[in-house]
Amino acid sequence: MSFKNREDNTSSWVKNNYDLNGKKVDLYAQTFDATLYNCSSYEISSWVLRIDIVRDCFINNAWCGTMEIHQYTGTPKAKTQTLDLRNYKLEDIEFEHLHDGNLLIPLVKGDYLIYYPSVKDSEFPIKGNSELTVGMMFYFFDFMDLSNYSIKYSYHKKYTEGIGFYAVIILLMLWSILFTARIVSAISYQRAWKKMELRKSGISYMSDIYENIYIIDLENDEMAPLHSATESERIMIRNAGAREHLLSMLGSDAADNYKSLVRQFVDLNTLDERLDKKSIACEYMSNENGWCQARFFSMDREWGAPLRRTIFTIQFINDEKIEMERIEERISEGDMADALKMDEGNYAFSRLLGDIEASVSGAVGEKDIIFEKEISLQIPEKLYGDHSFCKIQDGEYDGRVRHFLFHDTGKWKEAGVFSGS
Repeated sequence: MSFKNREDNTSSWVKNNYDLNGKKVDLYAQTFDATLYNCSSYEISSWVLRIDIVRDCFINNAWCGTMEIHQYTGTPKAKTQTLDLRNYKLEDIEFEHLHDGNLLIPLVKGDYLIYYPSVKDSEFPIKGNSELTVGMMFYFFDFMDLSNYSIKYSYHKKYTEGIGFYAVIILLMLWSILFTARIVSAISYQRAWKKMELRKSGISYMSDIYENIYIIDLENDEMAPLHSATESERIMIRNAGAREHLLSMLGSDAADNYKSLVRQFVDLNTLDERLDKKSIACEYMSNENGWCQARFFSMDREWGAPLRRTIFTIQFINDEKIEMERIEERISEGDMADALKMDEGNYAFSRLLGDIEASVSGAVGEKDIIFEKEISLQIPEKLYGDHSFCKIQDGEYDGRVRHFLFHDTGKWKEAGVFSGS
């Protein structure tokens, strides 16, 4: 915005010896052009100009909008009125004023004017990269100072224009990504938590069968006992690492003629290529606990990826092993039916597994574990079996290994082994 004096002869004049309240003065009149420049590409949708009076003067006219005049501001005679100075009735003017054919409304330092542009006369909106000029006429004594002014305006800007819109879009995209990531991570956490709970439930069931249970991290050579391990054992595992501790633990416990077999079985460096199914097992004679069975279970294995973690268990099977040796000895010494007191027809294999499923399905169902049974079509329906081995005591399976034999073309064959695992 800038104010300029009009340079033509009709835009300035002087009232010589003007009678101002009985005093003769020379009053100068001047038309000023106020030009508003819109240097942006956006349309100015509205604007208001305020002029603060710094020297005594008289307002005469303004075009094409209306002028809100604040006269004698801060004094008992203060008045405010909005006028169209091109079209007014003299009797409607509330200000102190003079009139000799021309209207003169006196203003003193501290007063101010607010100019409201006319939409009818196209003083707004102002298009981008354009300008607008409005006119005002003042009377004054020596010179007029219009340097103290301010302007308030608003741009009409489409929300899709400018860098701000794209910044908001980018922020929204980032927020969406973060929100989606949070949702995905929450779902993943819930799945991982549920999986962990199921795993803990599974390990809890395993603890009823296996005396020693370990989780082994093959990548970091770490080993964590899940059974009631002593503090000295935990310290030895931390100091030695999984590979060395397994070799030392089972190598020292195994009987002399089983040491080589056990060391080969617990060699973690070759476990990845050997563990090509869900589990592998090895039976050996322990110096301390008699017959034992060591077993590796694959854990979190992905197809085509190296084995990262495994579960290692030790089960004491000395009682079952001795009982089987007793049965085999009796079989080798005499008649099978007399030795085992076979009772034909009482041991339907599918019905026996059905009874086991009914016994445990309620408990495993509460843990969200699925119990499945699968019977080979080659297994005959009727089996011969020792009553002490085939019976489920009091309707509950006690976790012991079950051996079933069936008669096929005159020969006794082992039909299968069912264990608590």
